[in-house]
Amino acid sequence: LNGMSSSLNGISDPKPGIQMYCVDCGIKGQFQAVGTVSASLAKGVTRCDVSLDGNLYAGVFVGVNAFAAYEKNINKDLINKGLPTLSIPGIAVLGPKVTVSLDSHLRVQAAGQMLVGASLNWPKIHANLDLLDKSKSTQTGFTPEIVKKFDAWGDVTAEASLSLPV
Repeated sequence: LNGMSSSLNGISDPKPGIQMYCVDCGIKGQFQAVGTVSASLAKGVTRCDVSLDGNLYAGVFVGVNAFAAYEKNINKDLINKGLPTLSIPGIAVLGPKVTVSLDSHLRVQAAGQMLVGASLNWPKIHANLDLLDKSKSTQTGFTPEIVKKFDAWGDVTAEASLSLPV
């Protein structure tokens, strides 16, 4: 850990453990809606429309600082089934069984950082809804700009084994 502290972002004295934090998470935006209604006694409603302009950002980026070791062993019988017995009355009974087990081992050592996440950005949303003539309704800017991120620094060592003894 001491040797790596100069190459890690913002960590000068790493301590064993795992830290998770959110970077630029949340939703923010601004919208403005304007509507117009015009009517006269002779013609009735002559105009009725609503327009919406704005922007929207939604993002979730999770940072992880991992300075830890994890080890787990699992030994478990999956099937333990007796087979039909064979018997000679008064002399012997033979009752074999079949056992299938799971033996696994996982070991992970991590010293590093990771930043993973995505954001959606709609920088210029515009919609106009004409309630009298739907063919005059328009919309633009509803397809988001997508930013995906996966950055990792440091060292990770992992070992795994799995066996199914019968």
